[in-house]
Amino acid sequence: DPYLLSVFSVRSVSGQGTARPLSSPEVGDPPGTPRTTPAASASTPSRDTSEMNYYRKRHRDGSNREREGRGGTAERHSSPHQVQRTQGPRWGLGGKLGEEANPKPFFENLWAQALDGMFTDVIFSFSDGPRILAHRNVLCAKSAIFQSMFASNMIEARTGVISICDFSHGAFYCFLEHLYLDSPGSGWHSRNIDARELWSLADKYDVPSIKECLILGLDQTNIAAAAAYALSHWDPSDNPLADACIAAAEKHMKCLQALEGVPSDVIELLLSGRVIGKRGQLVRFGLIQRWCAANSADPTSCQVQSLVSKIKFSSISWDDIETFVRPSNLVPEQQLLAYRPGRGSHSAGWRG
Repeated sequence: DPYLLSVFSVRSVSGQGTARPLSSPEVGDPPGTPRTTPAASASTPSRDTSEMNYYRKRHRDGSNREREGRGGTAERHSSPHQVQRTQGPRWGLGGKLGEEANPKPFFENLWAQALDGMFTDVIFSFSDGPRILAHRNVLCAKSAIFQSMFASNMIEARTGVISICDFSHGAFYCFLEHLYLDSPGSGWHSRNIDARELWSLADKYDVPSIKECLILGLDQTNIAAAAAYALSHWDPSDNPLADACIAAAEKHMKCLQALEGVPSDVIELLLSGRVIGKRGQLVRFGLIQRWCAANSADPTSCQVQSLVSKIKFSSISWDDIETFVRPSNLVPEQQLLAYRPGRGSHSAGWRG
């Protein structure tokens, strides 16, 4: 089988320079069962298609669905993990990540062994970068998905070769780095990774510690992008990432950045949090104003007016309305006149 021969040649350089057989003893075999290379057979396909598809459908989240049948063609919608192709702003890593990272020497040594190919028994292959070696005992200890896969009779469990097609090489490198170090490594910033890929990797392989790390990294530079990604993949009524973005926006509302290309429903989501401070409503209005400027939004559009309706102008002082709200032209003048102190006749116009 050409596929097995090519895999065998790759596996031969992953250890100490000597070729190693591809398959391991089957689950349930007595200890000491020798490792043997599976023989190619005309009646046995090189890949267990039904088992592979079962694994993918069981562990892949989102809208990925497959329709299969003998003699039929499988139909697959775009995987939610292929975030390189999705629309929306790029979710950059926050500046806080890495500040408190202090991996233990034991974990650092394990990761160094993986990078050097010492005692590794798993190969991850990519179309956009070199292969990455790893230890399956580390993968199984950190991810129940990997444990389930390696305990099965899938081709990946027998050969130790896993092809990654729905994530970039850089994102998967950082994912493995966190699995080993249990904290963000140097690759998280040096590789300019899109956090959407890291979140999807954590979701696909069930590694909640990476999600917690990304949530801790939310700041004024990436909250809007993270919220846009959350809304595009999950129901906001049951969405931990959206909830985290709302809580982070409450603290950073005044200085939220990177609003270009952010949908209006994301701003509406961020405005659904608590109002903090005496000038909280004015701060929220400032977010709408910055979003309109970043996206050249029409003040009379339904999206803008829907956002403006979330502001309680009665809580904003008249001086602030005249200084900040009125010049924005986002609120009709007649509406603002209703909040003018001592209003008697709206026809009197504005003072000054």
